[in-house]
Formats: sequence, C-alpha cells, structure tokens
Amino acid sequence: MAEHDLAVEVVFAPRTGEPFVRRLLMPPGSCVRDAIKRSDLGTKHPEAAWQEPGNLGIFSRVVQPEHLLRDGDRVEVYRALTLTPMQARRLRAARR
Repeated sequence: MAEHDLAVEVVFAPRTGEPFVRRLLMPPGSCVRDAIKRSDLGTKHPEAAWQEPGNLGIFSRVVQPEHLLRDGDRVEVYRALTLTPMQARRLRAARR
C-alpha cells in the first residue's frame, strides 16, 4: 500500500443473495466512478444501475459519479425503488 492510497469500500445489496462488498485501495484523485469500475460490480451484478441519477451515495448521502473519494469512504450503490412512497402507503392502507 502506498503511503497516500485511499482505502474505500464499494457495497451493493441485491434483492436476493449475498451483499456485494469490495474493499479497494484507490490512488488519490479517484472518484466514485473509478471505484465502482475497479470493484467489478458491473460484471457481478449487472442489475446495479449505478449510472442512474440518485443511485450512488457515500454513507447514505447521495453523490454524483464524479465525486472525489476520501480515505475510509463507503460507496453505496442503491437499487431502484419498486414502488413509489405513495403506492406503498396505498397498499398498506388497503390491507387494513
């Protein structure tokens, strides 16, 4: 490990199966997109639509693919919603 490498994690929770967790050492100046590409997420989980707006975050804060990484960051790839919040409320209300 070079003295200035950034230790980051890329995580994704598929609908079924084991969560994807990859720990990486990234050079300074790397962005979220670089970490995702190096993690091999796209080949392991092609359903992870990380290019879609709002599907990336660092510690639950939404970021853009160009966001620069810091040491210790956890890059989170979010799944698309299957229901909107309004649809979910209507379903819960209908069950009562």
